Amino acid sequence: MKENKFRVWDKLNHRWLDLFQLVFAKDGTIIAVNTLGETYGLHQVDLVEYIGRKDKSGKEIYAGDLINCRVSQFEGVPDERLISQLVHYDRRGNLKFGDYCAWFCYEEEIIGSKYENPKLLKGGESEKD
Repeated sequence: MKENKFRVWDKLNHRWLDLFQLVFAKDGTIIAVNTLGETYGLHQVDLVEYIGRKDKSGKEIYAGDLINCRVSQFEGVPDERLISQLVHYDRRGNLKFGDYCAWFCYEEEIIGSKYENPKLLKGGESEKD
């Protein structure tokens, strides 16, 4: 079972915040986050989910992270390549590394995030829905 963990990106100040607790509406939707000393509405922050996997050095991978990973063809041909990909969820909620489903990538290495390193996205992998 995947552990539910989040980190919080402050859109205005361009920095990570220490998440203390999530604030829920009566219907169960998240409406705000509390850090130590402040409450932020979801319009002020991006709530970024842990994907339940770690990179090759044991660092937790979150949606929006940029990674290098190895991808091999799954049709029996060992066409192994090193690629850089953005971790995201597609419209159906499937976790993907760029155009590849997560289970086809291995030896992942976090090289940044779309939040801290948006220049890494220019001319490379673009964010997808």
